[in-house]
Amino acid sequence: MSCESSDHVAPPPELNFTLVTQREINSTPHDWSSDEIKSQLPTDILLITANDHEFNACYSYMKYVRRGYSTKLGMVDFGQFGDQSNENVKVALIKCAQGSSKAQTAVTNAAGILYPKVVLFVGLCATMKPAKAKLGDVVISAKLATYDDKKVMADGRDQYRGIRVNVSKNMADLILHADDGWEPPLKDPSCLKVEVHRDAVMLSGPELVDYRERREELLNSFPDALGLEMEGKGLYEAAYNLSIEWAVIKAVSDFADGNKERTKLWQPFSSAIAASVVYNMFKYPVVLRRWPHHKKMEDPNVNPEPLHAYQKKWGSVFTDIETGQKMHNGRTIEYSVTTRDLFDYDEYDAKVKDVATGGTAERTHCFTKKGAMDGAIEDLFKQLREKKLI
Repeated sequence: MSCESSDHVAPPPELNFTLVTQREINSTPHDWSSDEIKSQLPTDILLITANDHEFNACYSYMKYVRRGYSTKLGMVDFGQFGDQSNENVKVALIKCAQGSSKAQTAVTNAAGILYPKVVLFVGLCATMKPAKAKLGDVVISAKLATYDDKKVMADGRDQYRGIRVNVSKNMADLILHADDGWEPPLKDPSCLKVEVHRDAVMLSGPELVDYRERREELLNSFPDALGLEMEGKGLYEAAYNLSIEWAVIKAVSDFADGNKERTKLWQPFSSAIAASVVYNMFKYPVVLRRWPHHKKMEDPNVNPEPLHAYQKKWGSVFTDIETGQKMHNGRTIEYSVTTRDLFDYDEYDAKVKDVATGGTAERTHCFTKKGAMDGAIEDLFKQLREKKLI
């Protein structure tokens, strides 16, 4: 098990799966205008990482990964969470440089192209309180505090004047259940008790702190802070301006005390633990089904870049309803399909009713009319079978 001090640091336990490495990520990127990439837009979740360990861990939890290249974003890896055959959660993964300004730029650029429902920074943090948040523990930003802005007092003391905010509303509700049913991906679950700190204050600033005295200085000013990292402020500022859901979900990989070298073996392990919690939170499509996608707002003072055909509908929201009857497996089904032209894609809801029994079902927020209809009928017949009506 891990120690609560850097005086002696045990190696991390073994994971129950093998993380991918950079050399194993060799998929040929698709052109951004290709059907392969267009089929991935809009995404549901945007994961952003700031080093290779974080990236590899998130990549390892994605299924059916394909890569695209954007001149504005660079490489973007698209994949899925979940194991349901009919519906999965769409995920986009990118990497950015460390630091608040780089994070803010990455979020702003990516949101305007990928249209996610939520943006998450996933990866590694330092612990502010080694006795409470140990190596491998996950710290979730129920609250975010920053220390980059300060006033130097007459007596030489620093008075920090950064922001202190709660995480976005939908994420705040979901965080309460972040580790429901979660099992740490450990080969031997008894070797380490990993905790998920769901009601934590994440401290974010411009420094890569690796000095015990500096950590204690910050702790004196932010006594309730549990995690320490560098990208949260940029994420928050971008997400606030974009009105989009956000959170920082990171696992402890060092003590911020001058001994990062002793804990470096924990970086891939802790990255995997953080990614596993993110997967646990979002593996069921129903969680995100009614969260809105980010909608790009055009600036009238900026000449827009040329748009692909599938992008030329920004800003329009039209509704069309198709109703009718059809036969399915010998049964009469009444249906209605609603089409919404949201911004760069059409979204479909389908409601179906079995005329003989009155049973109903619906599928919402689907990306094809056929998918909405087929999914609703599948759900309806499942209900009828469970009730032994057919």
